[in-house]
Order: sequence, then structure tokens, then C-alpha cells
Amino acid sequence: MSVITIRPARAKTPHDFPLRRWQFLAMVSVLQVSDKIEAAIEAMPDEFQRAVAKARYLSSDTYERSDPLFDQLAPAVGLTASDIDTAWMQIATMPKDSPQ
Repeated sequence: MSVITIRPARAKTPHDFPLRRWQFLAMVSVLQVSDKIEAAIEAMPDEFQRAVAKARYLSSDTYERSDPLFDQLAPAVGLTASDIDTAWMQIATMPKDSPQ
């Protein structure tokens, strides 16, 4: 007789849900942090790091929660990792028939 082991499903986290550009922009709008993000990026002392962060913020097609830029900028915009995770999950799990 064989034994079947059933493991509970791992809980989904924001790291499981890359956001499309429209989802990310909606999240930033709801959190009302667009100006703060731009200011935090402009305040980066290293010119190359600033240019890359600005390009990633403005031009990415998808956004990954694991991107270290989120945790780097969070304190400057007044958000905690938990704030970002909560907003991320809300937008990531919206029904597919929500306005896009």
C-alpha cells in the first residue's frame, strides 16, 4: 500500500504576482505616492543608480515585488513593506473583468 502525502498549498504572496504596468500605476495612484517616488529617485546621490531607477520606475512593462528598489524607496515615500504588500495583493488579485 502506498502512502500519499498531501501538503497544504503555500500561501500566495506579492512575490507570486508580477504587476502589469497599468496595475502598478493604479497602485501608485491609490497610494498617492507618485510625486514622493519621483522625489526619492531624484534624491539618489549616484547618477547612474538614479538614471536606472528612474527608467525602471517609468518604463517597465512588468513590476516584480522582489525588486529591491521597492524596499529601498519605501521609507522615503512613507510606506512600510507591509503597506506595499497589502496594496500589491489588492491590485494583483482584482477580478480580471475589472476596468483596465
